[in-house]
Amino acid sequence: LLQTREREMESHMMALQSQMNPHFLHNALGNLQALIEMGDAPRAARMIDGMSRMLRYIASDENPVVPLADEMKHVEDYMALMRLRFGEKLRFELDWGELPDDLKVPKLSIQPLVENAVKYGCSGSPPWRVKLTISAYGDGWRADVTDDGAGFDQKTLDKLMEGVERIRRTGVLPSLKIDGMGLLNIAMRLNLYQSGDFLFHIQNLDGGGCVVSIGSPSARRAER
Repeated sequence: LLQTREREMESHMMALQSQMNPHFLHNALGNLQALIEMGDAPRAARMIDGMSRMLRYIASDENPVVPLADEMKHVEDYMALMRLRFGEKLRFELDWGELPDDLKVPKLSIQPLVENAVKYGCSGSPPWRVKLTISAYGDGWRADVTDDGAGFDQKTLDKLMEGVERIRRTGVLPSLKIDGMGLLNIAMRLNLYQSGDFLFHIQNLDGGGCVVSIGSPSARRAER
């Protein structure tokens, strides 16, 4: 029964992973188009090389649970692409301190958070700031992604958190368009990997921007 359950979980995780391919391509091709329209062929060529490397990670058939270091390399590859497009307009900060060497996370759980922050946080006048903080909680983990954009309007925020709670209750991913896929796909991956007990919290900040937090059960208990 345990082996059957494990195979079923891996199957669901791989299905969710396959959904991230069109999501990533949709956003990445938009970034590539912007460079081409600017007439910057050298940067566009480097972006294509980086996109290829990231797609290999997304599409690989490895275990859907990966070492944190692998996911962080994927984050760094993504940020390298964004620096190609935005240059000094985008300021990225990474803080992950001392973490256990064997710490593992669901694949594609952290990079899409950063991608979401860049996509929706780069509003207003630059420079735009995105910060990723990784923390250890006992044998668990927590990731916080903060941006200084406009934050979520209340209707969108309510809809997102309603979707997260429905995933907790039913284990079913709501029907989504590409533009709404990222955050709830992450929640679904956390739900599968951590049996419904996971941290997923969104908070608009008083000074502008927002922070999205995800993590393991120990991080959720600390949040409470």
